[in-house]
Amino acid sequence: MSYGLDVLSCLLVDRTTKKNILWADNEYVMRGKGYEPYDEIAPDLILPKFTSNERIIEPRVAKSAYAQAWRTKQKAEVFTPPWLCRRMVDCLDDAFFGDEPAGFTDELNSGLTEERIAKLGNDGLWKKYVDNRLLEITCGEAPYVCSPYDTTTGDYVPVAERIGFLDRKLRVVKRCTDTCEDWYKWSVRALQSSYGYEFQGDNLLIARINVFNTFCDHMNDAWNRGPTEKEARCIARIISWNFWQMDGLRCCVPSEWDVPIETEEDSQMSMFDIEGFMVEDKSVTEDIDEKGQGQERMPSAQKCLIFDWRARKPQTYESLKG
Repeated sequence: MSYGLDVLSCLLVDRTTKKNILWADNEYVMRGKGYEPYDEIAPDLILPKFTSNERIIEPRVAKSAYAQAWRTKQKAEVFTPPWLCRRMVDCLDDAFFGDEPAGFTDELNSGLTEERIAKLGNDGLWKKYVDNRLLEITCGEAPYVCSPYDTTTGDYVPVAERIGFLDRKLRVVKRCTDTCEDWYKWSVRALQSSYGYEFQGDNLLIARINVFNTFCDHMNDAWNRGPTEKEARCIARIISWNFWQMDGLRCCVPSEWDVPIETEEDSQMSMFDIEGFMVEDKSVTEDIDEKGQGQERMPSAQKCLIFDWRARKPQTYESLKG
């Protein structure tokens, strides 16, 4: 990414807390101050010029086999291979066009086929396709949203061969617009209707960068140029709203009060963890006073906010669940 510190700083913002996203992981604690699970991720903790040219945050495919296995065991982190992502996103397209999902049985007639792209040009149906709001839950590096590289090999994927649902929206925008101005307008709308959330801060930052780079790649493919500085800041701001850090069980920002990050090597989740309970101790709850009335607990984590770009207002993610 070559747009400087302003764009990176924006991609690190947590729009709910108005601070930066958290590490939310104990993988980096051995690095010392600033790398604790509930510390914010700051540019000077990850940029090579501050870290002796060491790459602190890397995609899963670039990590060692040991690190991958550790994250799978501790965080249940398992990335979906591209072929499966493609077929699942194919099913989304099948549903949009009102057909039975055939993504796992009829590869040639499923997904965003040329016939379907042609159909989108009729009566402005393509605008509905672009505005169709889609969400990747626990998104990791966002392989369902965009596929700038193969998550199993790390190989670059040409723009025309990418399979994420944002990739497909941008492909439709390219086919259905005639000017760069219209392309940018509808590509921004495609981005505004693409969402994802993730718990771990390093994965979330990679996802945000992947989405940003995807927008830039498609723009370069369509118009042989990248975003201006102003456009880049606008895109980064949308991404920082639409791809957010959240504990999916509680719909809140990861918090040391609500979600203790496990440090024991062989610990397992219990039914009490699932229901949101934790053992009380004096570090989080005051003693009962002599009248038998307890003091107020530490504040709970904030419920995560997302932005409705059509209504032009934020709302809690939890409110969408009814």
